[in-house]
Amino acid sequence: MLKLILLLVSSVCAYQIKTWTWGDFELTSICDLEVKGGSMSQFFLDGPFGDPVPTEILYPELKRIGYTMQDDPVVWTVPINTMYIKNNANGEEYIIDTGLGPNVSRGASEFAGALKSLNISTLDIDYLFLTHAHADHSGGVMQLDYTPLFPNATLVMGRDDYYLFTSEHPDWDDFCCPELLNGDISWVKRALQWYDSPQSQGLILLNASNSFEFNMIDNLMIEMSPGHTTDNHMTIRLTSSDTQRNFYVLGDSFVSGYHMENRTIGCSHDHHRIEAMKTRLEYAQSFDSEDVLFAMHWAFPGTGFFNGTRFNYLNQTEIDFML
Repeated sequence: MLKLILLLVSSVCAYQIKTWTWGDFELTSICDLEVKGGSMSQFFLDGPFGDPVPTEILYPELKRIGYTMQDDPVVWTVPINTMYIKNNANGEEYIIDTGLGPNVSRGASEFAGALKSLNISTLDIDYLFLTHAHADHSGGVMQLDYTPLFPNATLVMGRDDYYLFTSEHPDWDDFCCPELLNGDISWVKRALQWYDSPQSQGLILLNASNSFEFNMIDNLMIEMSPGHTTDNHMTIRLTSSDTQRNFYVLGDSFVSGYHMENRTIGCSHDHHRIEAMKTRLEYAQSFDSEDVLFAMHWAFPGTGFFNGTRFNYLNQTEIDFML
């Protein structure tokens, strides 16, 4: 969770929407809102526990990969992306991550409004996937009246993330984000626990040993990408039935495209920074240049590809003719 986002939730644009087709899946990227993310030096570290990367290095690199930059003071604008998926093979509908939500964003979130504008009924969502439990990904699970936004969905998320964020006495000692203790944990906890109640359609908790058994949806695979939160931070891989190309929803395993190119650069908001670096190093080697990548804090629409050395951001126009 981006502490700097929660402290500076000042929306700089209304929601944005972009839809394209990936085999049987109709994908819609929804930018809940964009927020001023504060000083870059608070976020990018020279190594897992190193000093902040100098602004003069970061500024041109982040601008190149699509981020909106502000010169005085030097800050970057951080999107809060989510994903809606319509599976045309079986008629099911899915949500991946929910943005900040109405409580955490202090009323700025427009995620629910974006879904309504697309004529998407929140009652029709079959599966709700959370890549991890940070409040900028799970905050939209619940409405201000404490009712679930997706009451008929089955929640699918990492086991350890669920138990960490719903525990009565979380063990934060091993984590690098003690500021989370002062965040919106109670809101997240209440939202997640509803899915373990008799009223819900179900809760599926996955870990490294059983994630491969989630075979309920053809061409959708869940993989574990540890480090940003627990060992059960999730990545979701969608395979095109037409081309067999892969589309990866990375959550925050690569918080920015800059981390794709510079995989030993640390992130101050990774819980387990060594594990997060290992994940980036290993994952980047597995991507094919034909794979398309999506992440929740990449410049909208959150997409790009990686050729082994360079990250290439795809803007909305490029998606239309490249995908």
